[in-house]
Amino acid sequence: MRTLPPSKKPSGLRDDPIRRHRRVRLAAWCLRAFFVGSVDYRLARLRSAARMFPLVVPARLFESSEARKEMTILDRLFGIAEEINGGERCPTYLWRWTIFQWRGHFSIYLHHFVGDDWSFDLHDHPKRFISIGLWGWYWEETPGHLWKRYRAPWIRTFPASHIHRIECPTKNCWTLVVVLKAVREWGFWHGKRFIPWRRYVEGEDGIADKMKSCE
Repeated sequence: MRTLPPSKKPSGLRDDPIRRHRRVRLAAWCLRAFFVGSVDYRLARLRSAARMFPLVVPARLFESSEARKEMTILDRLFGIAEEINGGERCPTYLWRWTIFQWRGHFSIYLHHFVGDDWSFDLHDHPKRFISIGLWGWYWEETPGHLWKRYRAPWIRTFPASHIHRIECPTKNCWTLVVVLKAVREWGFWHGKRFIPWRRYVEGEDGIADKMKSCE
């Protein structure tokens, strides 16, 4: 993973008060979906957040997998995207922007999948999360080589122990992800062996290099 230092994050549109207000509203709606009302009410709140999203981010960004140049507007809105690429073993397959963060409590991220998970090994997570499909589709692999296709719009929720990997054949899928506080160490599953993520990415036993999904 690679993140540019805060000093290099551009200003400009990121500080626009109207868009900042919309981001706060979006974060508030997602938060209320966790803690307020019945299940039906919570789902309605998340659907409203998904409908509201094009007001925060121009919808044209969803229309092409070659949108990296246009994605600079997202960098200005939310800060430079984090690149997920297995310690630069593979081309970046996921861009992640932090929309809102309350450290130790919850965070909201925008994900843009532009490829397949960099490792063929499945992974789990440190936090419970909700995934809201905004645009596109992907395949999810779960233990037992089970595959299921998900096409936006969707609302899915997972415990931190959820094990999977993602493949995105279209190289263009957008999701909004809400995560709670960390509850466990996460990592990769090489067969039935669990390897904490840092040891895996740093190359323990050369497994990550053998299992990378790129050439």
